[in-house]
Amino acid sequence: MKNRILIIEDEMELSGLLKRFLIKRHYDVICAETLTKAMLLLQSDAFDTIILDNNLPDGKGVDFIPVINRIQNKPKIIAMSALGIRDEALKAGASFYIEKPISMVSIYQLLNSH
Repeated sequence: MKNRILIIEDEMELSGLLKRFLIKRHYDVICAETLTKAMLLLQSDAFDTIILDNNLPDGKGVDFIPVINRIQNKPKIIAMSALGIRDEALKAGASFYIEKPISMVSIYQLLNSH
């Protein structure tokens, strides 16, 4: 079974690059550009990992982390931001935090860590 990933990122260029990078490495990837769309996807589908930006058009990713953590099959959360919110994201329940600009290799390594 493929590892299913939801990328919640409103910068379409970044989410597209990340999606293509991960698909080439045999991940099943879906993208959402808003928290609203992400919530709809989370209600109808299961994901192993969520890659979550902080500044989104309809809210802050860090505020969405507790919502994700209430999902029955709790996915791994990789929070990312250019704003240096590492402590806040981890305290909210993120599994990992990565500073933007992100490294595709770093994301890949986090996906493969336990």
